[in-house]
Amino acid sequence: MPKNLRGGKNFKKGKKSAQGEESEENIQYIEKEPDQMIGRLVKLLGNMATQVLCEDNVLRICKIASSLKKKVRFGVGDVVLISLRDFEVPAPLQKEGVRGSRGDICGKYHPAQFQRLKDAGINHAIFAQMETVDGIVTAIDVGQKADTSKVEKKEDLFADDSSSESSGDMDDAAIDDI
Repeated sequence: MPKNLRGGKNFKKGKKSAQGEESEENIQYIEKEPDQMIGRLVKLLGNMATQVLCEDNVLRICKIASSLKKKVRFGVGDVVLISLRDFEVPAPLQKEGVRGSRGDICGKYHPAQFQRLKDAGINHAIFAQMETVDGIVTAIDVGQKADTSKVEKKEDLFADDSSSESSGDMDDAAIDDI
């Protein structure tokens, strides 16, 4: 019998987990339904409760669904899918368009899916840097209307510019001169 040069059971466990790594092809996009919203985690409150800035610039307290609590790790700044608890709002107020102040977190979006969410027309304040989101949250806490107009709609960083093409021709000329 040959000598085991590769290690024991822990080596063999690691071999299986390497196959399950997430790649962009394996990530499934979560479709949003009419009674759901997309938001950004602002604060973890404990006991599976979180504070989320929703796409309508309202802070809501949301609970992490028990089916996700051991499967998915949540951190401050994650973009999540929220199912609102509209059944807590009386029927006459629902007709006026009042939404619930609480919700449940149904899923977490991978950073590779952010561009697809931006194209779908989601509020760009959700995808802003965390410092900007903190400013919006403090404005909401004070009672002011959140000013999201300062949040820039950033273009794709990898877009081809005409200036980069002209500089590439100069680099080719410098290489030929050598």
